[in-house]
Parts: sequence; structure tokens; C-alpha cells
Amino acid sequence: MILRKCSRADGTGRRGERIAARWLRRRGFRILDRNVRRGRYEIDILAVAPEGRALVVVEVKSGRAGFERLAGKVDRTKRRRIAAVAADVMAGRTDVPIRFDVVLVQFEGDGRWRLRHLPSAFDHGD
Repeated sequence: MILRKCSRADGTGRRGERIAARWLRRRGFRILDRNVRRGRYEIDILAVAPEGRALVVVEVKSGRAGFERLAGKVDRTKRRRIAAVAADVMAGRTDVPIRFDVVLVQFEGDGRWRLRHLPSAFDHGD
């Protein structure tokens, strides 16, 4: 058995993704998968929107930084990588609209957190 110690960033990221998935589920999203990998890149959460008409690719950013700084981490390179994974996952499926959301989870020192959901945060062409 191999044990891997998580870095603080890994732990923060996983915790943020769990919080985001739970938050989305409670708002009617159907979570299809998490941590969908294609090569070196991944989609944090793959879900179906509450109205059931769109596949939603969700990028989660979490940490102690403010929302603006967290959102800034989803830069053009990151958006292109996410879109590339989504295109691979959806290969040949042009019948399903796809939407790219960002969820920001800001941790506070006392264990509490705040969340901001940015629906349709970017397009696959960004």
C-alpha cells in the first residue's frame, strides 16, 4: 500500500470540491462525475443543470484568498484546458448544450466558508 501525504493545497482543493458538489446538488444539479481526467488536465465537476437541458462543466477554486483573486486563477490557459477536456468527453455529442461554470469557495480562519457560483463564467472559445 502506498500512502501519499496531501499537501495543504491538495487538501484545500479537495475540500472545496466536496463543498461545491454538495452545494450544487442541493440546488438541483445532478453530479455525473468528479475529477474527470484526460491526460494531465481535468474537469473538477461534471453535472447536469437543474432544468436538465445543459451539461455543466464546473471549475472549483478554493482557498483563503478573496473571491476576486480566486476567480483570477481561472485564466485563459486554464479555460482552454478545461474546454479541451470537455470537448474530449463530449466527442461526437453535438446534441447536448454545454456550459462552463466556476464555483469559488473562500475559507475563513474559523473553519467557516463562503461560496460564490458563477454560471456561464466562460465559453469554450475563451
